[in-house]
Amino acid sequence: MIDGVSPVSAIPSSYTHKNVVSRVYDSGVPGQHRVVQDVYVVTIYDAMGRLNTVTTSHRVDFLV
Repeated sequence: MIDGVSPVSAIPSSYTHKNVVSRVYDSGVPGQHRVVQDVYVVTIYDAMGRLNTVTTSHRVDFLV
């Protein structure tokens, strides 16, 4: 009879990576700049032996 394979504990069940892309634009107003940041969060996880990914994103837009 074949014994079952024990789970590997050194591999995390999921991990998350965050990436922020920042861009600065001239606002047309002297002394002010427009800053746009796109934030991406990617989560990779194991679901019953298959790798799945979920990506979320949001944008922050402000004047400095």
